[in-house]
Amino acid sequence: MHLSQFFSADAVLLDLHPRDKWELIEALLDSLLKLPALAGGQGVSRERLVEALRAREVRPPTAIGQGVAFPHARVPGLQRSVIGLALLKSPLDFEAPDGRPVNIALLVLTPAEDPARMTKVTAQLARLLLDGQVRGALLAAKTPREALDCIEKAQLAAGTPIVAREIMRPPAASVGPDTALGEIAGLMSAKQISVLPVVDEKQEVLGEITSDRLLQLGLPDFFSQLKSVGFIREFDPFEKYFHQEARLKARDVMSADIALLPPETTLIEMIFALTVQHHPMVYVAEGRKLLGVVDQSVVLDEVINI
Repeated sequence: MHLSQFFSADAVLLDLHPRDKWELIEALLDSLLKLPALAGGQGVSRERLVEALRAREVRPPTAIGQGVAFPHARVPGLQRSVIGLALLKSPLDFEAPDGRPVNIALLVLTPAEDPARMTKVTAQLARLLLDGQVRGALLAAKTPREALDCIEKAQLAAGTPIVAREIMRPPAASVGPDTALGEIAGLMSAKQISVLPVVDEKQEVLGEITSDRLLQLGLPDFFSQLKSVGFIREFDPFEKYFHQEARLKARDVMSADIALLPPETTLIEMIFALTVQHHPMVYVAEGRKLLGVVDQSVVLDEVINI
């Protein structure tokens, strides 16, 4: 995938001095809205785009460290992915995990109907921009065209990465959408696993079930707001669970928000999905047909311990 297809020199902003991250994000958004890909709105208003970006920013910060941030959003109805690039004259606080202010920001908008695109685009960019030489060359660019040429050259020089098909493993187990909750819990215990894919009769992935999700079924909603439960020691968290267990099926408790990625997905893209996007498992698939899985233990065993 060539990153250049998502960029336009008209959406590369140099020497910006934003007062805060929202002034920066809105400046990038305005530059993207002038492009033919977003001209006329495609039925996607500026207000809707700002709302989607703000919703994403209330979750873990989109700065990845080393002075780089990726504010982004999945937008329903968007026809194609677009990226705006800003090189800041004065670094800006973005709540980065390493505490460093941001001087390179990329605003990524992708169609909500193509969730894998977000992972692939941002992971490839992260791979390039975590290289200090690439960042230095990019910040030295005098024109938008020079900045885009820098990204293109860095991608061409990156070489052939490890891909999902090389390290994926068969899933330890899977369940169908009508599998009972008790059977799911028993399977997790027997196999000593905390994540199960839910597949149909064609082995197409429908979603996933985690042990965290099963445990949360027994807890009332207000528990998520508590800092301590010492004052309610007599509460039985599984009373509600046992009342529901007999009637609940896999389809009732599974999450459809999964990392479903093709076999050509690179190692850094998988790590991005597992760590930055906090997916417990990557499902490697052709279309939606499950080929194998990758989790953090696979990465550690197959890559770090080679």
